[in-house]
Amino acid sequence: MSFKEKLLYAQLAGLLAMLVFYAHFLAQTPGPHYLHAFFIGAFLLLLGFRFLIRRNAGATVTDERDERIEGLGARCANIVFNIGICVILVLFWDHGSLKNPYAFAGWVFHILLFANLARIIRQLVAYRRSL
Repeated sequence: MSFKEKLLYAQLAGLLAMLVFYAHFLAQTPGPHYLHAFFIGAFLLLLGFRFLIRRNAGATVTDERDERIEGLGARCANIVFNIGICVILVLFWDHGSLKNPYAFAGWVFHILLFANLARIIRQLVAYRRSL
């Protein structure tokens, strides 16, 4: 197993742990809360941190297979993200159900979560098929 594949498994384990915590929190806490906003902020900080690390890493050893697999994962995540944005726009314009900021933050959180999950799973499937 390559380092990038191990990193993807670690990301998947962290994402699943966050999902378990999130589901437990929602089951125990009724009413509106700011957990979605916290997780969205954490996602943005993680993306910024990842961007800075990759930018300052210099010359990293990657081959064409890794770049192709990252491209497949990014494409899959973009498809899920774009579908989610379309759902948000439909809910906002047609139904008017996203006037509540808690509902909007919840939808954005779920879109980011599913896009990241789709990226990880698609890359792991591509690594398994390339063996």
